[in-house]
Amino acid sequence: MAIFIFFSVISSATASDWLYAKTSDILFQCRLRRADGTYLYTPDASSSYGAQWTRDFAYMLDNAGDIFVGNSTLSLTLEGAVRATLAGQRQDGCMPDRVQADGTAVYGPGSVSSPFADHAWDNQPFAALLVAAYVKAVGPTSGNPFLCSVESSLRKALSFQNISKEGLVYNDDVRPNCTYGFTDTVRKTGNLLFTSLVTYDAAMRLHALLLEAKCGDPAWYSAIASGIQGGLGTLCDPSTGMYYAASVGCRQIDVWGSLYAVHLNISTPAASLRIVNFIAANASKIFQRGQVRHLVDPEVWEQCIAGPCPSPGTYQNGAYWATPLAWALPALSRYGQQALAHSLLNDTLTNFIANGVNECVDGNYAGVKDYVASATNVYGARKYLLSQK
Repeated sequence: MAIFIFFSVISSATASDWLYAKTSDILFQCRLRRADGTYLYTPDASSSYGAQWTRDFAYMLDNAGDIFVGNSTLSLTLEGAVRATLAGQRQDGCMPDRVQADGTAVYGPGSVSSPFADHAWDNQPFAALLVAAYVKAVGPTSGNPFLCSVESSLRKALSFQNISKEGLVYNDDVRPNCTYGFTDTVRKTGNLLFTSLVTYDAAMRLHALLLEAKCGDPAWYSAIASGIQGGLGTLCDPSTGMYYAASVGCRQIDVWGSLYAVHLNISTPAASLRIVNFIAANASKIFQRGQVRHLVDPEVWEQCIAGPCPSPGTYQNGAYWATPLAWALPALSRYGQQALAHSLLNDTLTNFIANGVNECVDGNYAGVKDYVASATNVYGARKYLLSQK
């Protein structure tokens, strides 16, 4: 597989101006106007995904909340879009994978008529993270009353999660559901790494926000997080220190999930350093044009949930994505790999400016154009790196 190395260095001012303008434009262009005049936020500005995906919207708002609230056109549509996701919650607590323009909630990834499964296990924590991102963006004066008004729905959502005796989110191997939306074609079963980490992240954020807002039961959320933290070691690969994606199906080293664990400070400093050192030592097998592979090259996923896996090197089976840079770059930077983090950011921006903001890339392959999470998550990662100088 070719490794692309970019020798140009973008000036800080040029990168800042370009990325802010591009991210703002994509956020405007990805809006989907509904019949009642309100808007949803779709995952791309090229009309490939015609609905509001819960996890994509959460990533957008969490990483580019300042762009939303800094523009009156975007900020006026924001609360309605968040409420549209929450309105799709099922009676059993399951949150939507996405919401269509007509308000129809869809729970399972795949087509509306033929979903891969009943639901995805990350729908629930990403709905919670969406609310947390909204509160962070608009501030406590506006955000806390909103949070308190929807807290019971969020608790019902996280109560829907199937928690194993080890404390992790569990996906049945006989009748599996989808796990994490950016690997929703992949059949990960048993105890799940990434979905457990998303649930941990959501629970910890809600715990802190509810303490501040003085509503709900913050201790209930911290108990969920503690259980996940206690069980995470069961997924650790002893030879590398990295984490497996799952304990049964696709028990493979998960690059995105391992870096997310470092970012969340859920592991000990020694365990986090071991992960970061493994990533740095294998950088040529993990990064391309600054972007990140799910697995260490040349590995591909062992099983997929709805027929054959995507071709190796494409989409969720070997392509390189910008989305995880939101947590990968901070994780690398905090554990002694600041130069690598800045180099990856520069390579990503160089690629974006030259070739556009794509969903994912690999060689001549490129995913959906003007993909919002690619832009917003790099925007958020860059803000973090600049804050550490």
